[in-house]
Amino acid sequence: MTTPADADRATRDRYATAESATRYVSELDHPVARVIAAGEHRAVRRAVASLGGPPNDGCWLDVAGGSGKLASAGLPGRRIALDVSRPMLARDRSGSPAIVADARALPLADGAVDVVVVLRLLHRCSDDMVRIVVAEGLRAARLGVVISDTLPTPVWRSVLRRMLGRSPVAGGRTRDRLRSLVVDGGGRIAVDVATVPLLSSEHVVLITAGLIRDFRSPNRC
Repeated sequence: MTTPADADRATRDRYATAESATRYVSELDHPVARVIAAGEHRAVRRAVASLGGPPNDGCWLDVAGGSGKLASAGLPGRRIALDVSRPMLARDRSGSPAIVADARALPLADGAVDVVVVLRLLHRCSDDMVRIVVAEGLRAARLGVVISDTLPTPVWRSVLRRMLGRSPVAGGRTRDRLRSLVVDGGGRIAVDVATVPLLSSEHVVLITAGLIRDFRSPNRC
């Protein structure tokens, strides 16, 4: 029987090799993948914009960002990439500073960055890991945390994805379940945005810890 720890270990090891990292990056060039990526970029920009920041001279942390998939998202501020996989970080051609580290233990001081973004990671992880990553992101971020997750996939969308040459997304969490995990991690969902409703059950949420802090406070990036 697969345990939550097994699922998290499998996620960690999924892109641990150069071959798997190369395969993942090549899949981003699929036409459907490009449409979904554009939807993700719009959703993340909308979530971050609702914070009023980060400022142009600020910075944001791209967790599980080794492929560089968010480097062209158009977010203000300096991007810092973080990934547990060295091969994935090696595929990032953006020139952003890079850190090899686990999302559950960010090597950053409290409030060291303006925003933490965690895209295409937590949908593969256990509920326990979601709680930990949310709490750790809120600790490191001065303004808030943006994550993506997937909703339970209806049959019609699974069929459509197969027709378009895409694998169906397994599992999925309800919005109520994700909201509960976020609360357990010390946050609240302030914004919830679908990425590409026809093609994907993915949605992007902005998480804040109580009142949004003043982004004009001294920058520590």
